[in-house]
Amino acid sequence: MPNILFVGATRNFFKVGHRTIHHLSKNDNKNNISLTLAVPDPEGAVEACKGANVKIVGWEPKCLDPISSLTQVFQGSDSILLVPPIYQRIKISEAYIQASKNASVKRIVCIAIQHVNNPKIKLSQEAFVVQQMMENSGLESITLHLPMFLENLLYQANNIKRNKKFTFPCKPKSRFSFVACDDLAPIVGQLLSFENENNFSSSYLLSAQETSSCEELAQIFSNVLGEKITFETSNDEEYCESLMQDTGSASEKDAALGVLQLWKEIDQNRDMVPNDTLTKMLKRNPMTINEWVIKHSCCFKEGSSCTKHPQPPSK
Repeated sequence: MPNILFVGATRNFFKVGHRTIHHLSKNDNKNNISLTLAVPDPEGAVEACKGANVKIVGWEPKCLDPISSLTQVFQGSDSILLVPPIYQRIKISEAYIQASKNASVKRIVCIAIQHVNNPKIKLSQEAFVVQQMMENSGLESITLHLPMFLENLLYQANNIKRNKKFTFPCKPKSRFSFVACDDLAPIVGQLLSFENENNFSSSYLLSAQETSSCEELAQIFSNVLGEKITFETSNDEEYCESLMQDTGSASEKDAALGVLQLWKEIDQNRDMVPNDTLTKMLKRNPMTINEWVIKHSCCFKEGSSCTKHPQPPSK
């Protein structure tokens, strides 16, 4: 029975970790998988994990001694989904890797950004260091390089509801790659539960097969919601301030500037090039932005308070 631990920047557990937990619970017909979620806000995680067979443990990723605080949680884990926080990514990831070695964990599946060892992008360099640390640890590791999560649009829900607009620090026509966490869940679930062992590699670039732009996204929102939704380019300072106001791992100035760098790559049309790897692994087409907005339209309609989909945490 694989014991799977979800740990890392789990304040944002409503993304990959959340979807994977529910996917594994739903498809674990033989009841042979044990799931544990280590999250800073266990009370807030209860509702989002309702219906899933998962043990929730309270823990803060920024704590100074993550090894000792998670010793009991790591012990007995066969595989771990590691979502390194943006702030102090290398330091905290190193502690997770050491704790995994101490606990004889068999496999780490790690989430990384889309750019692989780009010397101009700080988060890319840090993610590469983490990947090398995992590869040198003697543990089996798999790194998933991923573009923008469509779930990040949920951070714009209130702006769309109240002001009929959304903002990012890029030009309207700048194109970006993307992926939906619902599409990642079955892939991550297979990796964590040791399914189809002969088909997996140590590193992947995963995305939907097409790109989009904020101009196109605004039109999709308008069509789906039945009212005019516009896009406005935010300035760099405004964008960093918005990141620092939420409770995620980009709430530190240095981390927010790192995320801004990713949008600057998008603005210069240097985002990752889409590929068909995810399509082949899913054996179907990944979700389009239009399909995602339709599915999550209840999150963006004025006067509604969506309880169907987990939302970003608030202070």
